[in-house]
Amino acid sequence: MPYVLKRLCHECRNEIPPKNWRGKSKFCNDPCYRTWQKKHPNKGTFRKGHIPPNKGNKGIHVSPNTEFKKGNRPPNSKPVGTITVRTEKNGQRRRRIKVAEPNKWLMYALYIWQSAGLTLRKDQILHYRNGNSLDDRIENLEPVTRVEHIELHRKDLILARIRSPEDATQGYIKPNTKYNLFIQQRLAKSRSLGEDCDRT
Repeated sequence: MPYVLKRLCHECRNEIPPKNWRGKSKFCNDPCYRTWQKKHPNKGTFRKGHIPPNKGNKGIHVSPNTEFKKGNRPPNSKPVGTITVRTEKNGQRRRRIKVAEPNKWLMYALYIWQSAGLTLRKDQILHYRNGNSLDDRIENLEPVTRVEHIELHRKDLILARIRSPEDATQGYIKPNTKYNLFIQQRLAKSRSLGEDCDRT
């Protein structure tokens, strides 16, 4: 007669069904495991009625001489109205202005736009007409949707893709061979169509 492997639950001592064999399971179900766990608590867990060592110490200042006082201002904090130039991940430099304490900053172009009494819809952003992200004159700002903004810069994105590897190391998008070939074919096709239109 073949030997049949059996497993007995550590709590109720009943046979564990094979469908409940999860790795080296020692219990037939979760209630048995919970009951056994209450009888054999982990030595590293807190027991019922445990008193923490810092009970009653709330509000006690251990080192008041070196603590930050209420209203403390760090030495590198800037006053409201400060304008800084920050470099974004794509390499563009933009101005930001501090509009409120403690640390609320706003894009300077948006600040200029709102100061003139103009508003933006939720789906709109500001586009620089001349491409200079540091030229925050209101004449240079134009509200566009994000879809329109992508279309305005699509040519720049394509040119960034098809630049040489030497240019790519200077901050442009890393070239992709298959994508470059596809874009070059598209550009060549559009040029040929344009030449055919000029001939006609």
